[in-house]
Amino acid sequence: MGRGTYLLSARCPAGSEAYVWTPGVFGSARLGEGREILLRGMLPSRRAAMERIGPVAGATVAGGTVRVVVTLRSVRPGTVPREPLGCLDRDRLAAAVTGLQRTGATSVHVGDRAIRAELPPGSRGTVVVAAPRIAGWSCAGRPADAYLGLVAVPVPARGSAVQCTFRPPGLRAGSAVGAGALLVMAGTGAARAVLLRRRPRLALAGPG
Repeated sequence: MGRGTYLLSARCPAGSEAYVWTPGVFGSARLGEGREILLRGMLPSRRAAMERIGPVAGATVAGGTVRVVVTLRSVRPGTVPREPLGCLDRDRLAAAVTGLQRTGATSVHVGDRAIRAELPPGSRGTVVVAAPRIAGWSCAGRPADAYLGLVAVPVPARGSAVQCTFRPPGLRAGSAVGAGALLVMAGTGAARAVLLRRRPRLALAGPG
């Protein structure tokens, strides 16, 4: 997509909220005559955040949906995902949260590099951790799965808990290099001490 003005359209349930997701666009977005939302995407170094652009209102059509039209202005060449517009139904979100609270972890323990969740008996499906799935995450002794970009791990067939740990990539190699450097330094210090002990000492003798 080059510089210019574009129209994005979608159908959302009446009474929902419209969101725009254009991580690769540097410019702005506006829903109808609403306020202009600034977008600051500069891939690959920076992504524009998902932004709420306003409530969905207007004439409904079959199925109780409203046609949403967003004006997108790009001031630099960028990219737009396949489905840049989304609709949020607050009532459905509240119902989903209630369901997650009913079937979610009974307790969660968070440490410096690990998170452990106790699950209710009979749990099934996937455990999702609200953390980006980046390199370094492992769950149940293997690299973590991903669910919508978040850390995920299948619920164990037999067990009431899952644990995921994070180790920054390269930490083990870096530790080994650091330990080697310390050994070299220690060895150098020991060698210097031996040389100093073996160096002949000179004594000053007075006259006569």
